[in-house]
Amino acid sequence: MTYYVATETGGVYTAASLDDPQNWSADNDGLGDLRCIDLVGYQSNLYVLVDGDTVADRAVYHKYGSGDWSQILTVAQARTLASETDENSTLYDLALDVITGYLYVIFGYEGLASEDVPLRLLRYGDGAWSVLTPSSNDRHRNIGSVAAHNSVVVVGSVRGAPAKRRIYVSPDDGDSWRESTGFDESTFRPWVFINPNGERIYATGGLRLYQIALDGTPTELQEFAGIRPDSIAFVSAGEQYLYDSGADLLRHTSDAWENVDDTDTVQDTNAIHWDTDQGALLFGDELPDPQTLAQWDGDALTGVSGPSPGSAPYTNSIPETAGGVAPRASVVQVDQLYATSLFLHQYEYAGGCL
Repeated sequence: MTYYVATETGGVYTAASLDDPQNWSADNDGLGDLRCIDLVGYQSNLYVLVDGDTVADRAVYHKYGSGDWSQILTVAQARTLASETDENSTLYDLALDVITGYLYVIFGYEGLASEDVPLRLLRYGDGAWSVLTPSSNDRHRNIGSVAAHNSVVVVGSVRGAPAKRRIYVSPDDGDSWRESTGFDESTFRPWVFINPNGERIYATGGLRLYQIALDGTPTELQEFAGIRPDSIAFVSAGEQYLYDSGADLLRHTSDAWENVDDTDTVQDTNAIHWDTDQGALLFGDELPDPQTLAQWDGDALTGVSGPSPGSAPYTNSIPETAGGVAPRASVVQVDQLYATSLFLHQYEYAGGCL
């Protein structure tokens, strides 16, 4: 089992195991910038979205196997593809459909667009890009996220002035779209997830968790007391975990949610990841220094960032200076030619249904 972790300022790190001792090493050859936003992968293919000094400098890179990273999309190229001239347009988020092999990249606006413009999604397959249009009206801001599985694609956005949360669902690789409305009208960015067991779609944001049908109809599943639910980890049939930014770690079994971290051991993490190899939850980002990545056994957090994450020279470690896990909290777990349990803050392929 090989792990890849994208960091905020140190690029991508990889380790063959999380058993003690962990041996992490940087895998950044070919990257034009080490400020990562998102990382996805399947089989021998990895894709990373990196930041830059301005929103115009963001780019997507591809890596095959043990080869170097190569740039496959820049903001300038995206603007040309979409015939877009707005200087605030940029690349936001990645999703990879492991069944079809399509890579999806949200192309939106940093802030509120200056005029009514469509929300676009760029699709990559067979070495070529195409432009998709989930929404052709209103101004979009606070772009949320994108998820994809088995030709089902879902995008979250806050649209219009006054702002309203919207989810867009496609059953056919993005060729046609349904708009999902009827949410609590909050300006929080909507995070979207797909559970591949049954291909159920979920959206969070504000104080609520929704399930969304393929026709776009939302059903409110739960209202939470925290600030907002941030991430879902699908574990197995009937069991999944949810973390919210109010420091609640909730587990869902049967028809009920329970808080499984009453002592708030886990705090200030931006997402969770179910590690199928270890059979445990991994947490990333703002963990107790100097850990970038930690494992939770139900009672305590154990750092798995390597032997010396808090002091130079950071040998065999994800260094504390790497800035923590990237904003989309990207962890990819690969078993040679098959990837399992993908992507913090996106969606997971470990099974399970709400």
